[in-house]
Amino acid sequence: MERFIKKHGKQLVWSPTFKQYVARAVIEKGLSYSEAAELFNIKRSKTIGQWVREFRQQLASSNAIDMVNQPSPTGASDLTSSEHTQQLQRSLNDALLANTALNALIDLAESTYRISIRKNSGTKQS
Repeated sequence: MERFIKKHGKQLVWSPTFKQYVARAVIEKGLSYSEAAELFNIKRSKTIGQWVREFRQQLASSNAIDMVNQPSPTGASDLTSSEHTQQLQRSLNDALLANTALNALIDLAESTYRISIRKNSGTKQS
């Protein structure tokens, strides 16, 4: 997995896939920001905190559709609708995890073999 995509002087620009990987690890494993900084060899734990906040915002915005479909708290609760919503939530989380894993594999392949795998915009296909 490619850790950073550019160097600007002494400042590193981390790849989005690596940021998501670290943020997901912090959330799923219950790591503190300083533990994650040590584990992933990142100098500032505040950086990881920012990545986790951004990742949670992405998850919240992707979950907005589910919130629209939830039954009203004042109305009668429909158990099948609630179960369906939970099933959709689990499917969405699984899809997000699979997408992150696939992007990490593509980044790793691109950095290891030094070839561009993702399609470049504006290229003609024969």
